[in-house]
Amino acid sequence: MKALLLLFAAVVAVHANPCDMVASSTPFCKPGTSVEMSIPVKIAYPCQDRMIEWSYPCGTLNATFVSPFDFKVCLTGGLIGGIDSIAAVTPDGTQTPVPFPSAGKPSCVSSTARSLKLVFFAVSEQTYYASVNYSLTY
Repeated sequence: MKALLLLFAAVVAVHANPCDMVASSTPFCKPGTSVEMSIPVKIAYPCQDRMIEWSYPCGTLNATFVSPFDFKVCLTGGLIGGIDSIAAVTPDGTQTPVPFPSAGKPSCVSSTARSLKLVFFAVSEQTYYASVNYSLTY
């Protein structure tokens, strides 16, 4: 029974590089599901050309970046077909739309008080996979 419950739980895993993140919603999840992911960024890891992967995107994926310094996250591409929209959320909860990156034109967002929360909204029809490439700079 525990294995079955774990199979259907939202899972967040970290690759060998702390800047690469993998999140998974459950297959056939219900709209309104949210997956939390925190990306603690240290100065030793500038997070250049890294990736956020989301299996079975459903609902929202919240990616929070935290650093001891102010920084900028630039989305540079990926397999974004399973993502409907992206928003940056300020500490007071204000959401600002973030445009999708295009060829040769990244979409960049600056941190506020050394933190940045990006919310990825999945398309209404669940897909198998979505990913977003990003770079973090100080």
